[in-house]
Amino acid sequence: SAIHIGRALPPDGMLWTIELEAEHARVARENLAGAGLSDRVTVVEGRGTQVLASLETHGPFAAVFLDADKGSYDVYGRWAAAHVRFFTCEEMVDELGDPPVPIGPDTKVVCERFEVVVLTMGAEGLIVFEGKTSTRVPAPRIQHIVDPTGAGDALAAGFLDRWRTTRDAV
Repeated sequence: SAIHIGRALPPDGMLWTIELEAEHARVARENLAGAGLSDRVTVVEGRGTQVLASLETHGPFAAVFLDADKGSYDVYGRWAAAHVRFFTCEEMVDELGDPPVPIGPDTKVVCERFEVVVLTMGAEGLIVFEGKTSTRVPAPRIQHIVDPTGAGDALAAGFLDRWRTTRDAV
């Protein structure tokens, strides 16, 4: 994720990524160095709920991409509401149905706080919330998949780049 998003950053952009496991953090740093992104992407080690406070001095943030422990999404959502203006998360789809989308109370707070919220749903596409409207964007149908690794990350990076430059979410 960090490499795809790091490549989509504007020239003055910075990215902080959190890794719980020391070994995963080490591998992430090596991969980021190999991709030439070490000067723009910082790997922070620790449990997300415990290290977020250490990132606050670097904010406010333009975006948060969340792919973490689902049990702490409420903590991450509250933190994001206080420190960013854009939020995308991969696993909140459990709370959603087909549009019109019934939204749980925590999701509603996130959607009301941010200009744009993107919920990715793998092969089902995504839903873009802008204000009080939602737009379902179907995933393209692919005939032959070799390896889907990084597909969601590439989608997030491409979306963030387009939204950053055009403010067009759909």
